[in-house]
Amino acid sequence: MKICSIRNKNIRTGRLFSIAFFLFLFLGVSSSCSFNYKDSEKQQEKQPDILFSYVTLRRYTNDRRELEAKAEELEMYDSEKLWIGNAIAFTQYDLDSQKETVKGKTGLMLINEPAEEYYLGNGVFFHLIEEDYAVRSSALVWKKKEALLAAPLAETVEITQGKDISIKGKSFAANTQTKTFMFKTGTTGTIVIDEKEDSEKNN
Repeated sequence: MKICSIRNKNIRTGRLFSIAFFLFLFLGVSSSCSFNYKDSEKQQEKQPDILFSYVTLRRYTNDRRELEAKAEELEMYDSEKLWIGNAIAFTQYDLDSQKETVKGKTGLMLINEPAEEYYLGNGVFFHLIEEDYAVRSSALVWKKKEALLAAPLAETVEITQGKDISIKGKSFAANTQTKTFMFKTGTTGTIVIDEKEDSEKNN
């Protein structure tokens, strides 16, 4: 077994886990909500067209549960096609086994539907259960059209996998098509390599 320490190096990896692809799947809404049809020009500030309080969102595919998300508050701005949510927790399920595959939470979420951009802030956490991967950051943005998942330059992103991987750094960016990610600055951490397993793969 080999333990590699990492400090202040550019880090690239050939594996990226599915991260913020779940929060835009908002179907099957069950909630208490209020509707606002007032003339926006007469209001001092823009008000949401629909406001959901303590909402539970569920998505089903072929009658199989795929996603469940809960938010303390969710606002919809219909003309701009914007969604803004607070205190969101979600779970994704395997369609065949119906086991939980991903759990996560974020303090703040903004979805721009036309641009297909998803902004997460006020603390973001994702856990891929089967691989035991976890991601923590103060903020993340996913630009679907560009296949870009990134954090603000000054924000620290931490990635762990069980006891084998613990990496943190800044200037995090990932390509969600090639499933790779990298840190450019401030990288520290450790990776535990099983030399026996690595040797078997090379043979």
